[in-house]
Amino acid sequence: MEPGIHDYPLGDSGRVEAYFCRRNNKDYMAVQPTLSANARRAREIELCGLGRLLLKRNERYCTWPGSWEDIDGLSVRAQKICVEEMEPEWVTRVKGEWEGRYDEASVVFWSELPPETVRAILEILWERGEISGRPPE
Repeated sequence: MEPGIHDYPLGDSGRVEAYFCRRNNKDYMAVQPTLSANARRAREIELCGLGRLLLKRNERYCTWPGSWEDIDGLSVRAQKICVEEMEPEWVTRVKGEWEGRYDEASVVFWSELPPETVRAILEILWERGEISGRPPE
């Protein structure tokens, strides 16, 4: 199997979106075939970032968060590394949705992007001082 993203059914729980593993310095990710285009692209961005991080473990499940507290910090860190270069339009979209709302749930809804991606972009923008309001938690 070639490194990269591959469709693969990962069960019917509804929360597991992807499975990442690193074998022989090559990165693989299996994603649910039913993911939306934006969710799939977000997992591709995450794969790029995970490939650049020095991970203690060579495998992990990527799940849809059940609440804001469940957002996976490693997923956010990985997406922060690559999201601007892979999807600069998403950064512009999130910035526009944030101004005037200052609410992550609204930004996720209106931008149609996954929560981890929105949080990663908000953190980037906050660190650069490009957005006002409360910082992402």
